[in-house]
Amino acid sequence: MEDAKLKWASCCKINLECRECEKCVECERWYRYIKDHGDAKGYAHFDKRTSLKDYRTRRNVLNPKWVAEHAFWPLIQFDKSKDKFVGKKNGKPAHRIKKNPRTIRYCSHIDRCIYQKYSFLLDQQYNRVAAEKGIDSSAIAYRTNQSLNNLHHAKRAIDFIERTEQCLILVSDFASYFDQINHALLKKAVCSLMGEDSLPADLYAVFKSITMYSSWPWTSLMSFWKKGNPRITRKEINSKELVLPRKVFRSLVGDEAKRNDSGKGIPQGSPISAVLSNIYLIDFDESVHAQVAKQSGLYMRYCDDLLIVLPVDGNGQNLGLVNELLSEIKSYPGITIQEEKTSLLKYEKNEHGAGSIVSINRETGAIESKTVLDYLGVMFDGVNRKLRPKAISKYHYRMRRKAKTIAQQKKGRTNIYGVYSERAKQISGKRSFVDYAKSANRILGLNDPEADSIVKHNMEKIAKAINQASIKEEPN
Repeated sequence: MEDAKLKWASCCKINLECRECEKCVECERWYRYIKDHGDAKGYAHFDKRTSLKDYRTRRNVLNPKWVAEHAFWPLIQFDKSKDKFVGKKNGKPAHRIKKNPRTIRYCSHIDRCIYQKYSFLLDQQYNRVAAEKGIDSSAIAYRTNQSLNNLHHAKRAIDFIERTEQCLILVSDFASYFDQINHALLKKAVCSLMGEDSLPADLYAVFKSITMYSSWPWTSLMSFWKKGNPRITRKEINSKELVLPRKVFRSLVGDEAKRNDSGKGIPQGSPISAVLSNIYLIDFDESVHAQVAKQSGLYMRYCDDLLIVLPVDGNGQNLGLVNELLSEIKSYPGITIQEEKTSLLKYEKNEHGAGSIVSINRETGAIESKTVLDYLGVMFDGVNRKLRPKAISKYHYRMRRKAKTIAQQKKGRTNIYGVYSERAKQISGKRSFVDYAKSANRILGLNDPEADSIVKHNMEKIAKAINQASIKEEPN
């Protein structure tokens, strides 16, 4: 790579060829990171828009003394709808059910750049430590050193299951994981990762800002501007240079920005939160992986989703180890298991080699009912691999709803094809669910007529949906 690019990325003024510098490899990685993640965000915040591609911003972010003395801005907090989608069932059409909203907090532009830099540093070290501890393929979420997606991980799990004659499958989920992370233990984990007894001043300032963060409710920001349709108001505010005039910010910050003094929780969605969520569970992953590996099993954790596969031992069902592992998981600080999302399944091949999956009682091992494994959006019944039906129903529901909007407004045809068709990437630069279904079939070898139906003639089906919606909109 050209020296000029590397020196630009690292703001380096050392009169030395990059290939002769011991930091050359890291600078190459940093350059690629900026290239992929260095664009400015479009939303308005308390500070002006900037990004890592801005020289002055990058120079400050790379200066530990500047970071240590930086005053971090409050996060903007709002409640995001977390509606549950219900597919067509018992004659009822696909529809949404209102659920409790999820709290989102997003950082200012300069703070985002700082978090990106320190996320990059921590992530480089985490990847090295994960490999050393043997958990590189166990902690599978937010991994920058692996060119794998959910479909690859689902394939690995299903392939492993199919290679066994019999196995137990434990699936579970952490409740509100990011909100429960213990600050003292997280700090200890970061120190251990970096091989330090205490955090250096700059990293401590970053750590303190992401744990003892301040939040400013979006509703109070909206009340400063004109009231009206929340979506329209939000769009208008985000078109401004600042979400509040500086004078107004200074007069209100003491009353509106509330600090997190609970000793736990980090804001989900910040550039550094993902790597911190993995660092927090290094010891946990190492312990569970070691116990599962002794039984020639498989352990995978995708953020707060757990999957443990244990081949059945010679005595029948290895229920004892399953319950021991579950007890250990429950005892780890900052982790609360969602019992309603925790289940124990059993895979078994019959005399003809065909597999089946049943749910079993965790205490007695008794078979309860025939079921399927639902993992990372892929369903497996012991033989067939399919996409989650709800995802397919959601695609049809949203596509038809968009078609109805186009019929009403008499515009937007390009937009619908740029989101819901196989030409989406060509039109909008983004992949569609059709592309996802194609990838799933290529990677997993699906046996899924419903997924096939999305891929086949999707352009014609979209046009048909628009035409049908237009007919309904025509006056009698």
